[in-house]
Amino acid sequence: DKTGTLTENRMTVVEAIFADVKYDTIPAADELPQEVKDSIILNVAINSKAFLTMDENGTIGFVGNRTECALLMMIKSWGVEYTEVRESEHHNIAKIYGFTSDRKMASVLLNDKRGLSLYNKGAADWVLTRCSKYFDKSGIICAIKDTKRKALSNSINEMASRGLRTLCLCRRGIFHDKCIITGNFTVAL
Repeated sequence: DKTGTLTENRMTVVEAIFADVKYDTIPAADELPQEVKDSIILNVAINSKAFLTMDENGTIGFVGNRTECALLMMIKSWGVEYTEVRESEHHNIAKIYGFTSDRKMASVLLNDKRGLSLYNKGAADWVLTRCSKYFDKSGIICAIKDTKRKALSNSINEMASRGLRTLCLCRRGIFHDKCIITGNFTVAL
């Protein structure tokens, strides 16, 4: 919401590509393949220092990075309490790599049920260049061929041309061969 961003310093997820499906709004959680949804929730919850507050009137406040807060609000709309995810996964965090302008992403190394996994969140065009796989609409992991990479890049550029901030989330199994895109997001500025 552009007006809210200017008057309240808030951002909102307004568009997304999840599992190779473009959404003009945040989809309901049950519209996503389970593995995709789980990966997005985990990445958003643990790969962030931001948090949400609630005042006595029930108004939710943003503390920290506004883009991260917008992502927290997205998973909250799915019925997920990010604080519970953080608490349950805290002991599994092996290393945190904060955002840097050189890397253009933030990462968390997690020793979870998949083994060691690196969850990344950052500039969509930057993260996309490092990914070799993506989830299709059925939740199947597919190789990113040149035509798919170009289509994703075009989507990122189109969203950015409308003044939206684009982000990409991915995960990489340390003992696997490459990254898997879990979602591209656009956030209203």
